[in-house]
Amino acid sequence: MQKFGGKERFLNYVETLANKALAEDKLGEAARLKNSLARIIYLEGDYPRAIQLYQDAFELAKLENDSTMMGWNLIGQVGAYVVFKNFDQALTQYGKAEEIVLGLNQREQLANLWMAKSALTLFKGSVDSALYFNEQAYRLAQEAQLTEFEKHTLSNLSYQYISRGDFEMAIQLLTAPEVSAGNQMTIHNALVNFNLFEAYTGLRKYDQAYGHLMKGCAVADSISFAFGSSFCYKSLSEHYERSGQSGKALTAFKTYHLLNEEQMGLEAQKEIRSLEAKQEVREKDWEIERLLLVERRQSEALAKRKRTTFYSMIGLLVIFGIIFVLYSAQSRVKLANKSREVAETRVRLLKSQMNPHFLFNSITGIQNFILKSEKIGAYNYLGKFADLLRVIAGASTTGSIELGKEIELIETYLELEVLRYRDEFSFEVSAAEELRRSESGIPSMMIQPVVENAIQHGLSGIDYPGKLLVSVEAFKDGVVCIVRDNGKGRAAARKIAARQKKQNLSISTRNLEETLLHLQKLGYANAEIATEDLYLPNGSAAGTKVALYLPFLK
Repeated sequence: MQKFGGKERFLNYVETLANKALAEDKLGEAARLKNSLARIIYLEGDYPRAIQLYQDAFELAKLENDSTMMGWNLIGQVGAYVVFKNFDQALTQYGKAEEIVLGLNQREQLANLWMAKSALTLFKGSVDSALYFNEQAYRLAQEAQLTEFEKHTLSNLSYQYISRGDFEMAIQLLTAPEVSAGNQMTIHNALVNFNLFEAYTGLRKYDQAYGHLMKGCAVADSISFAFGSSFCYKSLSEHYERSGQSGKALTAFKTYHLLNEEQMGLEAQKEIRSLEAKQEVREKDWEIERLLLVERRQSEALAKRKRTTFYSMIGLLVIFGIIFVLYSAQSRVKLANKSREVAETRVRLLKSQMNPHFLFNSITGIQNFILKSEKIGAYNYLGKFADLLRVIAGASTTGSIELGKEIELIETYLELEVLRYRDEFSFEVSAAEELRRSESGIPSMMIQPVVENAIQHGLSGIDYPGKLLVSVEAFKDGVVCIVRDNGKGRAAARKIAARQKKQNLSISTRNLEETLLHLQKLGYANAEIATEDLYLPNGSAAGTKVALYLPFLK
């Protein structure tokens, strides 16, 4: 790249070559050049731009009917979406890649597919499945004599050992001659040192861990490896925190936060959502083109039949009659689907209104810690808040979330609120283990507004220990979430709201009720909410109980 005057000029040069190939109708060459650009930009951490290039290259390869290049671009998108923690989209692209790659049966591409599957399953928490797919990738790399790829699979295998707590096994593997990268300025070398840092940290050998971390950081910085730089500052923050160097820990964490915001922030998320929408439109356009081609061929066949005998003409009229009936039925189906799409769009819009309201309250909690100069409290609060944002970002594009993730989201949210309210109340979340492991989809951000209301309108301002109980139970084709508090009750909350001239019904509550109505329009008749006031034997208020019935989404 030096002879081109630096990386940016080199990238511009490659992009110029791709545009030139495109102008000359050399679609295959343009697809390969865009794929190369996407891989370089992915390493620099510009994931939206990398995904855009992968999508462009995929479309060009599709026009050329180049299945191999289509497979490579889909695998590249899987990796980008996994690092971006958009697992739903990663799974979608992986399904497309698997359909193509398994049909080609090319060892190198198949090995990369299993590597992507290994990363995807590991990030979703299934270490054993990740090990299995990684071993398949290693076996194929050996058969195809892909020496460098073998090193990557072994490095990934060490990380999976670390995830399982086998730190000694990970170190033994990472220091083996066939894995060790010496002083090479490569991504592999950076990842090996980062994995050694994780392993030695797990064994509490912090000095050795720190040495490998600094080596990995130096390599990542020299080759502009964005993911590595982000990992570096996050790990430095944790290391300094352990060693009591709070000032350095805070500085490193701020740098990590800036890098993470640049790579994963709201602007990047907006770009990703825009790309997903564009891709969906493109796929619909392709389907329309396919249908038009089928229709044109059918019309040609019908025109040819017109030139046959009288009986063929009668048969042709019958066929037209059938087509007319089918078209009328199809129009009715399209109209019904359009109504459904309007309802689904309304549900997603209501979700988008609920999220900023919730985020505003969380950011206010962070500000309170900072204003009171409680750095560690703010640090802990910010860490939990980041975990919560990752879950919300994954569900924000579809309006749905896995039941197990929603339960985790509520637990993390309650931990944040306990921090914000200074332990003025305690909570308990109960759910059967099979529900916590469930991957069935339910409408996202539905339980949180109910819990928020219980805290703000029920438990805040009471002069005795508050208690909040949240239980999730199976119910018909979905679940029922019961939120019970021992607060002041709705009547008292309304009096306080009237006295303070505040609206008693929050935006999130109104949106929740409206979302339930639209879910019912979509055919989920059991989507509803029921509220019950609780009383002591002497008639005084004893809190509120809310039962929220949510369907499993089809």
